[in-house]
Amino acid sequence: MKLPVLIPDIRSQQWSCHSCTKCCRELIVHLTKADRERIDQQQWTSKLGVDPYVRLGRGVVLNHTAEGACVFLQADGKCRIHAELGMDAKPFACRIYPFTLEREGDAIRSAIRFDCPSVTTSDGKPLPAYRRELQDLTHEIVGAAPSMFSSDNATIAFSDNLKIDAATLDRIIGRLDKWIADTRRPFNERVRGLLDIVSTLNDVNLSRFDGARLADLVGMLMDDMPATLDENTETVPDPTPRQLKLLRQAAFAHGAYVRFEEARQGLLGSIRFRFRQLRIARMMLDGTGPLPPIACDDIEATFEQIAAIQPLTPAEAQEADDLLTRYLMGRITNRGGFGRQYYGWPVLAGLNALLVSLAVVGWFARRAAAAAGRDRLSIEDVRAAVMIVDRTAGRSPELGARSGRLRVRYLAQEAGLGRLIARYGLIRAPSPTGAEAET
Repeated sequence: MKLPVLIPDIRSQQWSCHSCTKCCRELIVHLTKADRERIDQQQWTSKLGVDPYVRLGRGVVLNHTAEGACVFLQADGKCRIHAELGMDAKPFACRIYPFTLEREGDAIRSAIRFDCPSVTTSDGKPLPAYRRELQDLTHEIVGAAPSMFSSDNATIAFSDNLKIDAATLDRIIGRLDKWIADTRRPFNERVRGLLDIVSTLNDVNLSRFDGARLADLVGMLMDDMPATLDENTETVPDPTPRQLKLLRQAAFAHGAYVRFEEARQGLLGSIRFRFRQLRIARMMLDGTGPLPPIACDDIEATFEQIAAIQPLTPAEAQEADDLLTRYLMGRITNRGGFGRQYYGWPVLAGLNALLVSLAVVGWFARRAAAAAGRDRLSIEDVRAAVMIVDRTAGRSPELGARSGRLRVRYLAQEAGLGRLIARYGLIRAPSPTGAEAET
């Protein structure tokens, strides 16, 4: 069965594979039954001299070498399966990356992952150019994972106490998308507008609403937004010490990516890994002294250096505007920031989490600058931060756990989201008194 593929044409978003091999080294590729049968028929065990795939938990994944790369990655940076047998012989997950697919009614909605470098730089062909290629894969998707594409999505949880239909969600997403894409206003103002909408909805008793009233409320708030922003000229206060601690916890959760060799450890190795993670979590909570190793790297920098990093230059701020606009549109327009693609969270909870992730992007970007020994952010720092955050969003158990939901809920109180975005985002320069090492 082939289903039509919905690919929103995100402003200026392009992509083509440039064979950087980042995905071949960092991602754990889960195999379908058809993938395994095809690999067996191709007799790769005898060709490689090692098992082409191994069991991981309840699933099966492509094997990696001792150096951490996929066993099919050649020295020239090309996939051996692709080189010898063509694209169609590769595992499904490899063929579809960096796209994701989700059933939506009688169609498949496609989104794109921002943990691929060519996505962050928007280097390649416009996304609609891949519609036919993705549509040709839909019959394989439905056959390989029917449970993912058969559940009823006639109604969507907007909040814990309000469900809406798909048409209402389309209306709301359409208004948010139009606001975020309007580059006539600076990026910081568009984020403030999104923040105001989400904060207002957080404070409303939505159990008294139905879908139509909710859409009308969002429309009214959006219509009034330009005047609201122009009138609100108050300085955003610094985050509280508790808010800073929770942000560092969120950064730890976004950076809690498990590598292949870590996922394959035995019982003793798993215990050691868990104790190591607990030690890192305590260091992140403390927020002083040397930075602990997170996000699969070990850098030499301190929390105090992060606090001193200066914002982007105006020229690079414009590049960051483009990148983060594309990222927000991708997460909202393509429904990647809530629902089944984000731990089953309601739309409003997902929007709150997305705003938290903007502050986390700012934290990781400053971390990258500090590690490089610079006192000012660069666009490369922002790109690296977006890749770290997107790699785990919707995939890391740490983020989707009950503690993650409670953390987002707390940060949505007492203007926490606005304070952290102002401190770490592109809204304004860091306050000289707002020290990251505050506890």
